[in-house]
Amino acid sequence: GINAEYGATNSPINAKNFITDPNYNSFVTSVQQEVPIFEYLYQEQGFESVYNWFITLANPITLTFNELQFFKFMRDLTDLQDYQILDIFDILDREDSGQIGFDSIFMLISIIVAKQTGNLKHFLYLHNQLLFDLIAGESDVTSITFEKFSRIGLILGVSEDDLVNFAGAAELKDIFKPIIFEEFELLC
Repeated sequence: GINAEYGATNSPINAKNFITDPNYNSFVTSVQQEVPIFEYLYQEQGFESVYNWFITLANPITLTFNELQFFKFMRDLTDLQDYQILDIFDILDREDSGQIGFDSIFMLISIIVAKQTGNLKHFLYLHNQLLFDLIAGESDVTSITFEKFSRIGLILGVSEDDLVNFAGAAELKDIFKPIIFEEFELLC
C-alpha cells in the first residue's frame, strides 16, 4: 500500500532497507560468489536486482522517487549535506517534475559503487557522454556551466576547489564560460 510519509510502498527508502531487501541479499550473494560488485552492476542479473529493489520502493504509479524519497535515500547512503543532496536531486530531475526515474538512480548507484570500489575512472571512461548529458539536462546540448559541473563533483567526491585547480591545470582559461564535452572529458 501507499505510505503517506514516503509516498511509496510500505518500506521507507534507506540504505539499511536496501541491505535487508531480499533482492539485495540475492544481489550480494551473487556478487560475492561470482564477480566484483562494480562488474555485477553491468550484468543482466545485477541490473535486474537493482531494478527490482527500485520498483519495490518507488512510487507504484510513476515508478519514480520524489524529492523526499531521494533525500532519505541519499542521507542514509552518503555523508552529503542536505543542500548538496537537493542540488544533486535538481541535476537528476531533468524535466523539473519533482521526480527522478530509474535511469538516474541507477547512474547514481553506479557512481557511488564505482567510487567505493576504486572504479571511478573506469566508470567515467565508460559513461562520460551519458554523465555529460545528465548534467546538461538534454542529450543535444553541447556545453554545460562550470557551476553545474561542480555540483556533480559532489557525487564524484571532488571539491569545488579541486575542480577549479584542475581546470587551471588543464588550461581551461575561464571557469565562467560554458564547458564543452571535450573539456568535460579532460576534467573527468
